[in-house]
Amino acid sequence: MKQWYRILCLLSIFMVMTISCRQLFTTSLGASMARDKVTISNSTSLADLVTLAQGTEATSPEGAKEILRVLGKKSADDITALSVDDKASILNLATTAAIDMGTLTDLAKTAADGTATDDMITTALSAFDTSVDMTAIETILGDTESLQTAPVDSLVLAAAVVMADVADVIGTTQMMDILASGDTSSLAATPDIQAQMDLILNARTAINTRDSADVTVAGFNLTDLLKGTQP
Repeated sequence: MKQWYRILCLLSIFMVMTISCRQLFTTSLGASMARDKVTISNSTSLADLVTLAQGTEATSPEGAKEILRVLGKKSADDITALSVDDKASILNLATTAAIDMGTLTDLAKTAADGTATDDMITTALSAFDTSVDMTAIETILGDTESLQTAPVDSLVLAAAVVMADVADVIGTTQMMDILASGDTSSLAATPDIQAQMDLILNARTAINTRDSADVTVAGFNLTDLLKGTQP
């Protein structure tokens, strides 16, 4: 129960901080974008998509999701060749597009009241939007140089969104057990799911080698999100 409480608090606290910072540095256009359907042409250049990822269009779930959709059509080599800051901006789209902040906040409050159960993490991950195109995110998470240079918090939260994709298929319990053991031999899944699970584990290994791997937010180590079920 304590592990689920920590995970819920990590996600909710960091998302509050992330959303607050973005709102502070963007204009009122972000609010209007949140109300309107966002459509971006598939022919939009990678440079323009990065600009969108760093602007007000990326502050709403709809905008972030649409930017990621079009990014998913771009060359993996071109994406990994971007600057560290540009790749961080793309990674940050994952949390805005996929994580339901309201659900996480409500669950964290319930856990704080002492009523946390193992089912809470399932509910939390189930609240993620697994229809988000994660192609560009997975491209960056699978790039060795990016894992060594991109901000750890961006990497961890992006990996958490990939976790939600995997959990949607194999179930939260098995996914968390695999994260805890690091052993995928029990995983009977499609090659795509196997590749995603390997991606998460490899990303975790690389992140743990970073000098800045101990990223603490409000007393919680952000890298705990990738540890899985712990006693």
